[in-house]
Amino acid sequence: MKEFNYSRLIAGVSVAAGIVGAAGLVQAQQIASVQAVKAGVAAAVRGEVKLVSFRTPETVGRNIASGDAVYLGDKVEAGPKAGLQIMLMDETIFTIGPDSAIVIDKFIYDPEKGGGKVSAKILRGVFRFVSGRVAANKPSDMEVKLPNGTIGIRGTSAGGFVRNGVSEVVLLGPGPENNVGEPGGRIIVSGAGTGVDISRVNFGTRLAGNAGPTAPIRWDAQKMNSLTSALRSARPKSPQRPGSAPGQNDGGGDAGAAPETRAEGARGPGTESGGTIAREAGQDVGGAAVASGLLLSVGARQGAIDQHAGAQINELKNSLSGITSVAQLNQITSGTFNYTPKVVQLAANSTYTFNYSIDFAAKNHTGTVGLNVSTADGFGANFAGTFTLLADPFTQSGGSLDITEGPATVPGAPPDTITVQYKFLNDGAIAKRIEHQVTYTNGASHTASGVSSR
Repeated sequence: MKEFNYSRLIAGVSVAAGIVGAAGLVQAQQIASVQAVKAGVAAAVRGEVKLVSFRTPETVGRNIASGDAVYLGDKVEAGPKAGLQIMLMDETIFTIGPDSAIVIDKFIYDPEKGGGKVSAKILRGVFRFVSGRVAANKPSDMEVKLPNGTIGIRGTSAGGFVRNGVSEVVLLGPGPENNVGEPGGRIIVSGAGTGVDISRVNFGTRLAGNAGPTAPIRWDAQKMNSLTSALRSARPKSPQRPGSAPGQNDGGGDAGAAPETRAEGARGPGTESGGTIAREAGQDVGGAAVASGLLLSVGARQGAIDQHAGAQINELKNSLSGITSVAQLNQITSGTFNYTPKVVQLAANSTYTFNYSIDFAAKNHTGTVGLNVSTADGFGANFAGTFTLLADPFTQSGGSLDITEGPATVPGAPPDTITVQYKFLNDGAIAKRIEHQVTYTNGASHTASGVSSR
């Protein structure tokens, strides 16, 4: 895992987080030498979403698309009819809606231990987040900043609005069955030297100007719907859940309940010591399970969070399933994917074996299809041989990793033809599987298909 000078990086990021206009370009040039650290990836991008980067002036105001990397310190801004999700490498997910902006200003992650630090700043607009592995390991190691306060995380999902000097925050889940083993998911909203704990779903607080957070009250159905409606453009459309009423969504389980004004307990400010993370998240994406569109083991923690947060993550996973693009594959710069050799029955007495591996540092790939065919299946001769796959996934024509090789011949075989079709699937992690189909013709012609996983 690659190490980097974190204190130097954070110093650069704090400057970058506030850059605007021509002065911003000067500041960006001054800190251009700071090493870029991938924090995660943009996903489910809709409408015009721009990225303002401290790394080079050329990336200021660049439009981004689903699958683009998001680096530490990048400011992501959604336009009037836009939205997106940002997935960090520890499986934390941020969603922002129209006229919104966010900066990931701190990200350290040790994938082996699950430890790290996550900090994001909501600059304006509408937002939602689901905490990931860092918060699962130690909830106090994740923090969301607002213009006039902070949200301390205790393994949960929350959302809200930042507009006209007012920040509003509501607890969305996950409730008692949460992903950090606490009695109930909760958030701690602090500002102006005071703080409130919120542990009841659909309860929220408000920070206006320099005042501290108000005592939490239940958000009514209209307010919950305004939040989730604003965020709807930032995620893929999905079928309505059975039994849910129109307007209900994954923002809160009882949004339609009658309003309440019972206050939760308030508390004063406090501090929690954080442990030292020996290895930080400057590693290339291939070395940790990671990033391009991407490497989320979403299913592993779906059962540990409530149905609302779980539905959001499942929709996100579905939006990333399918064929991996060449651009995504090229974002990985180290590590090796080795797919377990798969033996597939081609006919009653004949088989093919699919082998594949990718070395990302060397940008090399090795693939073969081994044949073992029998005249008992109508082939012209008994034969065992190997067909080498030559298509380079890093430069595949068309940018799509849906590849066909052949018709061609197998060296040493009697007159024959072979066609191999294969495509890389994400399944929650980039190129997690390869689906393949082989047609072999030598007298008889047989087609079979299988799946190889890494």
